[in-house]
Amino acid sequence: MSRIVCIVKQLSSLVVKTRLPLTKVSLNRLLEGGVQRYQSEYRITQPVTINNTLGDLTLDTHLEVFEEVIAKVLINAWESYGDAPDDQRPITLTTALIDEKDGTRHLQIRVDDQGR
Repeated sequence: MSRIVCIVKQLSSLVVKTRLPLTKVSLNRLLEGGVQRYQSEYRITQPVTINNTLGDLTLDTHLEVFEEVIAKVLINAWESYGDAPDDQRPITLTTALIDEKDGTRHLQIRVDDQGR
């Protein structure tokens, strides 16, 4: 058993030290892919509204990680409705570019729901 624990620790360390490969992907594709992953993995058929005013903004990101994060945040929003019927669980993704005082810009992706 001690050997297994050691291997898991080594793999965990490797994951932290390894930089994932980044690719240029449009924000539209990332958001749509994240929603599709959420719907597929959690077997949810209700639509998610996407308000992406940034259009085809291109990001350097790891596609799978980005989509997985979106899917997890969306399932959190879905579950916030408790026992509400499926058709009464609106979820909206909204994007914005935020200009910081130091001149940097950040992408904001907001998930809005009306759950608890």
